[in-house]
Amino acid sequence: MDFLMTEPVYKLLIFLCMIQGMNGGLIHYKISATAVEGQNISLQCIVTDEHDITIIQLEWIKQQKDKKMTDQKIVVFHPGFPIHYFQSGFLLETVTSSKTRKLQGSILTLREVRVKDTGNYICEITSYPTGSIKRITKLQFTEPPASVKMSYPYGFIKEGDDMKITCSAIPPPIHYKLKRSKNKIFWLESSNGEFTLPHVTRNDSDVYICLPEWDSLVPNLQGLNATVEVTVNFLDGIECNTSSSLNVSAGEDVVISCIAKASQYLQYKWMRGDTTLSLSDTLSLTSMTSEQSGTYKLTAVFLDNQLQTDIEISIQVLPKQNEGMNGGLIHYKISATAVEGQNISLQCIVTDEHDITIIQLEWIKQQKDKEMTDQKIVVFHPGFPIHYFQSGFLLETVTSSKTRKLQGSILTLREVRVKDTGNYICEITSYPTGSIKRITKLQVTEPPASVKMSYPYGFIKEGDDMKITCSAIPPPIHYKLKRSKNKIFWLESSNGEFTLPHVTRNDSDVYICLPEWDSLVPNLQGLNATVEVTVN
Repeated sequence: MDFLMTEPVYKLLIFLCMIQGMNGGLIHYKISATAVEGQNISLQCIVTDEHDITIIQLEWIKQQKDKKMTDQKIVVFHPGFPIHYFQSGFLLETVTSSKTRKLQGSILTLREVRVKDTGNYICEITSYPTGSIKRITKLQFTEPPASVKMSYPYGFIKEGDDMKITCSAIPPPIHYKLKRSKNKIFWLESSNGEFTLPHVTRNDSDVYICLPEWDSLVPNLQGLNATVEVTVNFLDGIECNTSSSLNVSAGEDVVISCIAKASQYLQYKWMRGDTTLSLSDTLSLTSMTSEQSGTYKLTAVFLDNQLQTDIEISIQVLPKQNEGMNGGLIHYKISATAVEGQNISLQCIVTDEHDITIIQLEWIKQQKDKEMTDQKIVVFHPGFPIHYFQSGFLLETVTSSKTRKLQGSILTLREVRVKDTGNYICEITSYPTGSIKRITKLQVTEPPASVKMSYPYGFIKEGDDMKITCSAIPPPIHYKLKRSKNKIFWLESSNGEFTLPHVTRNDSDVYICLPEWDSLVPNLQGLNATVEVTVN
């Protein structure tokens, strides 16, 4: 049978719909909401734009389960006053229409909710001309899903560090076990999920497994775990295809290859002094000359500069000089020069092509006065330790890379002085050639006059005490410090150290160090050094 709506019934339905609109309007809200403990949850209560009402006041209340108890007020808002909270742990945000700029409602956020927050939340809107509008949202809680989490050890881990691994689980277990993927016999136990591995090495790099253990009353959780892969960084010393002291003949090519074992990719840099020669692990030098004699440094470093190591290799380029008499081909220098304070090396080496056996090596300094006995410096015999007669010298023996036989020696004078000027005799006792002598004339000169200034250490800011240091060769009577912009500023110091207390931005300037020498020291007056200083 078809349903027939009569005209009176139709008019009644229209009237009921109009009444509902007048009293409540269309409110955006949720009848129910769920949250996991510890989350933030937001409850909204907003009148839509198409309802032309004016909101006078907003209020949120938590309904009590026991009807005999008074409901708990949470927050009240009136446009003419500040938001007033009755309880903590809540945040009220008001919502304004982008079209009419009128207040539309609010959003109540409950922060880090707990199970006790379960219940009915009443949104009450006092409006004109509609009057009071109420909506109720039922908030329920669900238990968080079972989970296990591990935190990666904090920061950069290297050999020797103490490594901390933290494990957490929901629901809380009785205890935690820590195992490893590769090392099957390793395991640790903790009641709070914190594990510390002291003084770790590269062998501790592995996948670590956290295995919480729950009470048997908690079903379906046994075996739940989390993993984290840990790398313990390391950088071993550099190993090269040559010794740390290398002697080559002039004109020869040199190729030095090195490597360092490490936990990650390395950047290599070969340097001589301040000059970069190569950015690989190999150094190639062609047609060596005596000017290329010196110390070469290789640095191996992690990309982030957190670990680095270096090695120094001394290369001595030996000139080809045939001295004929009894000695065959001997590599040595007839003369050598050095500046006071430097180290200087004197060589005396028999070349490979001469098949002689060296019995003993000796270095002597010849006395200018022939009536005086020459000064013995050092003696070496392969069957005994090196014997020094004087300090300040270092003897390095040279062995053939082909025959492994003793070839000669290099005598290094450390921090030479002008008084070290003179003739140095290298005497080689050999078989079957007998005694071979070579003399090197060493001339030590005074260092050139110079003035240096050191930049104030670290980051300088207003209020700091700023220290500037000045040094000069030869030593002056005293030092003066002046400024470029401030012509009336000057300080004097006997040792070249100047301290400016509590500096300000106005102390930023170019500072000039002016040593003053005795009038007996010619052509040095006016020699100076400068440094530009910024006070941040």
